[in-house]
Amino acid sequence: MTGRVYCRWSPILIVALFLTATATVADPMIERVTPPAGHVSGGEEVIIEGAGFVGFGTTTVTFDGIPATEVHVITAGYGQCALSCVTPAHALGVVDVVVTNPDTTSATLEDGFTYSDLEATSQPVGTEVYENTAHSFSASVSGSYPPFTYTWQRDVGFGWEATQTNITSETSTTFTIDPLSPGDTGLYRLRAKDAPQYPIYSDEVQVTIHPHLVITNHPDHVNAYAFEPVMFEVETTGGWGALRHVWKKDGEDIPGAPDAPCYAISMVQPGDAGGYRCVVSDEKTDVKPSSVAYLTVADHLVVTDDPDDASLFAGDSVTFSVGVVGGKGTLTYRWQKDGKDIIGAPNSPDYTLTSLVPNDSGFYRCIVSDQGTDVRTSAEAELRVTHQVEAHPSAGAPAGGDVVTVTVWGLSLADEATTLVTFGGVAGGVTGVIEVVPGIQYDVACVTPPHAEGAVALGVANTATGDSVERSEGFTFADFYFVAHPYSTYKYVGNTHSFSGQITGGTAEYTYRWQEKLAPGVWNDQQVNTTSLTTTTYTLGPLTLADSKTFRCEASDGSLPLAATATTDEVFLSVHEHLAITHDPEGAHVYDGDTLILQVAAEGGLPKVHYEWRKNGVPVGASDAPSWVTPPLALGDSGSAYTCFVWDSGPGPDTALSAPATVTVWPHISISAPPVGGTFYVNETHTLSVAAAPGRGDLSYQWRHDGVDIPGANADTYDLSALTEDDAGVYVCVITDEGTDRVLSAPANVAVYQYVAITHDPQDAHVYVGDPLLLSVGAAGGVPPLHYEWRRNTAPAGGPDEATWEIEALDVEDAGIYTCYVTDSGSGPGVESALATVDVSPHVSIESNPEGETYYVGESHTFSVEASGGKGELSYQWRRNGEDIQEATESTYAVSSLTLDDGGVYTCTVKDEGTEELLSDPAVLVVVDHLEITEEPVSIEGYVGDSQSFTVTVRGGIGYAYTWERGRGEGWEDLGTTTSTLP
Repeated sequence: MTGRVYCRWSPILIVALFLTATATVADPMIERVTPPAGHVSGGEEVIIEGAGFVGFGTTTVTFDGIPATEVHVITAGYGQCALSCVTPAHALGVVDVVVTNPDTTSATLEDGFTYSDLEATSQPVGTEVYENTAHSFSASVSGSYPPFTYTWQRDVGFGWEATQTNITSETSTTFTIDPLSPGDTGLYRLRAKDAPQYPIYSDEVQVTIHPHLVITNHPDHVNAYAFEPVMFEVETTGGWGALRHVWKKDGEDIPGAPDAPCYAISMVQPGDAGGYRCVVSDEKTDVKPSSVAYLTVADHLVVTDDPDDASLFAGDSVTFSVGVVGGKGTLTYRWQKDGKDIIGAPNSPDYTLTSLVPNDSGFYRCIVSDQGTDVRTSAEAELRVTHQVEAHPSAGAPAGGDVVTVTVWGLSLADEATTLVTFGGVAGGVTGVIEVVPGIQYDVACVTPPHAEGAVALGVANTATGDSVERSEGFTFADFYFVAHPYSTYKYVGNTHSFSGQITGGTAEYTYRWQEKLAPGVWNDQQVNTTSLTTTTYTLGPLTLADSKTFRCEASDGSLPLAATATTDEVFLSVHEHLAITHDPEGAHVYDGDTLILQVAAEGGLPKVHYEWRKNGVPVGASDAPSWVTPPLALGDSGSAYTCFVWDSGPGPDTALSAPATVTVWPHISISAPPVGGTFYVNETHTLSVAAAPGRGDLSYQWRHDGVDIPGANADTYDLSALTEDDAGVYVCVITDEGTDRVLSAPANVAVYQYVAITHDPQDAHVYVGDPLLLSVGAAGGVPPLHYEWRRNTAPAGGPDEATWEIEALDVEDAGIYTCYVTDSGSGPGVESALATVDVSPHVSIESNPEGETYYVGESHTFSVEASGGKGELSYQWRRNGEDIQEATESTYAVSSLTLDDGGVYTCTVKDEGTEELLSDPAVLVVVDHLEITEEPVSIEGYVGDSQSFTVTVRGGIGYAYTWERGRGEGWEDLGTTTSTLP
């Protein structure tokens, strides 16, 4: 039993303690008993407070005259005093409490203590459920008397806190929590008090509330280049017990995917593209699928088709196209001409030019970039634009007779007889046809016909086939015109270039205006000079990039009153820096099987610029482009030096060799020994280890527990010392090298269990033969499943391997000491429950019933009954005519000096200490007085032949037999009559 001890000090008390040798303690007085109530079985410690308790000698305490035990005076003297004692057993009710000092002085507290037989008849039941459900605790009591005060309590760590109190006359109570939340987890119990305020407590029951499983962070979409590492991760809260993670791709389980909150692909391939999700479940019913994260796998951006060279006629259209594969997301296209961005060019893999003019000639390329980091430049395509028919010179005198050469493309000619050249519809004189490129280009010599001044159409026809070509304003008839025009050209920065032209006709002096084009139709004079010469020159130098412009020369003569004018063709001067490599291909650390994109950037140079890729000085046969994707590299390629030799189309030409890009090829990280988990007990130790090689440089390690990095766990081993249940879970090691390689070890599952412990022992039982018996044991901890061996008298009893054993019908042989030995499925020690004593008693049986008899008053009779079986000692209660006979409680009942009142029906009720009660057969006791004649027969006289009778009256006795006799001298004669009257 547990109780409370009160100790009170006061100055008066201290003085009393020092003066006990000389002072006389006053008569004792009882103030209160704490607690004021207790169970009828006794054995509970109480504190009696009052005054005048003596601290020496033997002090006694009685409860309704029954002495208490273990009486100890805590404080003594005149002031506040206290003593403790243990209550005796007593029947239900209120009793006086008496304290007697050794000097026989005593104090009585009337009705100072109440005996209660309040007991719990049913216990509350704990639960383990999800949040937002409801749970009701119920309990009932018996005994004592109302009102009952029920207080449901919760263990708050430093004591018990009341959660609900109600006062009622009912013997049962219920407490409901609705809805439950994780904060409601804990121990609960009921404190019940009866009217005398005697408290009892229910079993403490555990309530465990689990929050529902929630995914707080879903895996992210990933857009990766091929061969890159990729990881999907999911974060969760809540759930019941250990969580399980099932990774799926496109709705199907991924073979070999770890049961972990992260899923890694060390090098993604195009076939890995798809929708990934993780289905997370707990140990009960919660199942939560994450959202789908889409993996897009792109190859690195590669130019597969460069724009093509083109030679076209003025007025035609051309479309340059670039073909690319790979890249992340939407691609961006930037078109350039002669190394400069084309204003207004579309963001498209195609660039179209319509109504071409000769000044559209140049070198075109496209720079393509993706939404990642890849940028690729196509090779340059050369565009040549010419007129289909050109005359050299392109002008002549109106009088005709000038010799010109007409060049025609795309028209097949044969000879002078079948070739017709017309000037404004007037035929010229063909003097010869030269085949420059068979079927493609021909030079026709002819003499111009007379024609009025002005620009006219120039036509060429094959009269044999009927095919012809014509150029509007292809020839000009004038007295003053240029016979030699400047030409477009490419020059280096720092060079000098001279444009020149030559006129014919007109009247000296001649004025020449060299002009640059500012905008369509807008020209600005750059050089003006007047001379009598028919030739003119305009020199620029040293050239700068700013000199890249369109030029022409406008000439006028000295005719009066109106000067004649002539203009050259428009020509373009494109100025470029000397070729220089601005960005060398970069060396790289790659892994076995990777490809490498090498790029070189060159500026300047006269178009077209060419590229030759070399490995260790030897051309590799790659395309003529500034970027090159190597084939998959092997370990044997490590240390190779890759260069790009670049040259332009200028005189010389300009050349440049890139710096070497040295490639180091590393093996991928390989895990040779993954970590190994296991099943352990609390306070055991375990070391997780992983072995990996080789990777690039030193390897780094990061251990994770259930997907979360463990701070400081950065070695190839991780020690788990003094394991707790919180250490259970999935461990993986993320291994990285000094490059980009990253691998995850296989998961190691670590299970941690408490050693098996008995939480509830089987209970003693006193039962009858034939009764059922349910034995149960509670055990916690251990590696599941637990195993149960039921034992009787230390030997295996053959019970089930379960926590409960129901024996349907017990026999006497089943009595004994029962225990249950519980083991787990691991290597931990087993544990045996406390002893449960099972007594099996035969049912109460009356072997011999009491017997009745008939007696005379004053005689004696003994009733006896013989009974066997039952639980414990048998008790007897004799009854007469259904009423208990006081103190007739033995197996025999003797009645002496019988009186008539003792007659009746006697039975004996036989009870055991259990629940059985048996009534004997009735025994009838008859008590009568002794036989006595109360009226004698009367003598009679009469005549012969008369009829007379004798009558006798008796009382007492047991049955009557009458024998009438007649006296005849020497004796009596039996007359044979057996009634009370003799006729």
